[in-house]
Amino acid sequence: MTTPRGRRRRTEARRPTRARATPTVATLEARVQARTARAQARFLREFTICGNVLRSARAVKVGRRTVYDWRQDDAFRALYSEAHLDAIDALEEEARRRAVDGVLEPVYQGGEQVGRIRKYSDALLILLLKGKRPETFRERYELAGPRGGPIPLSHAGAVLLYTLHIPDNGRART
Repeated sequence: MTTPRGRRRRTEARRPTRARATPTVATLEARVQARTARAQARFLREFTICGNVLRSARAVKVGRRTVYDWRQDDAFRALYSEAHLDAIDALEEEARRRAVDGVLEPVYQGGEQVGRIRKYSDALLILLLKGKRPETFRERYELAGPRGGPIPLSHAGAVLLYTLHIPDNGRART
């Protein structure tokens, strides 16, 4: 038998649809845990690259507070620390490249690029040296007395220090 549109009419009985089972609480929790694990892995991947919690959380579409809540878990905290160290290593590598290898900057003359010049960053080089060898390149030294204790002062030295700390109330010292 055909319908006005030329299609055959279905005469047999329809197959019964399969009833969907209602998921159990355990199944739902397993799904949430799997979704969280995937989000954490994506966050850690992004965090290793950029080193910024907010930017990484936005890339994964989770809140920054969620990331800090994840850090309560010991396993995630360990992975987070590792990713943080990787991000710092990447920053250090880039700082070293700019300080030692330099970067090419274009040179313009008359509004047109005529060449390139390599520029180095002395400030980055100084920071790298201070970080790698602070005992050699630090600017401040703390002195200590015997066995790490205070430096003993003579009576004259103590009086001099005391007089230097007395306010002069606007009077000039001689």
